[in-house]
Amino acid sequence: MTSRAEVLRRLHHSYVTHQDLDSPEGEPAVQVLQGRRAIQRSRAIGDFVDESDLKRKLDALQWRAVVIAAGRDEQARAQLLAQLRQLEVLAAAVLELDTAFRQRNSSPSLGARIAAAAHGVKAVLRH
Repeated sequence: MTSRAEVLRRLHHSYVTHQDLDSPEGEPAVQVLQGRRAIQRSRAIGDFVDESDLKRKLDALQWRAVVIAAGRDEQARAQLLAQLRQLEVLAAAVLELDTAFRQRNSSPSLGARIAAAAHGVKAVLRH
């Protein structure tokens, strides 16, 4: 059975998603959502990084961004830009891993690069 607080929370998230992402302050939130989808498409994640850790981090970034977008003020925009910067750091680390992973067949020496990139993604996920 769903509590009233849970129902209100779900309604609030739905309202925020539909109403506030179209505002100028919501633009960085949309970028966070698009970045999340792009990161999840990385082919290397399941092989070298725990997918549940990545999912937890991305879920937290997504919901924080969506809820902050409801603020519709300059402070909300600044907070959203901070969320976007966090996502960009993670995306850069994932891109490095994904690039090395996709090139692994062309050069046997990429094993060390893949390991280093995977370590970088894990470090970003911890912080």
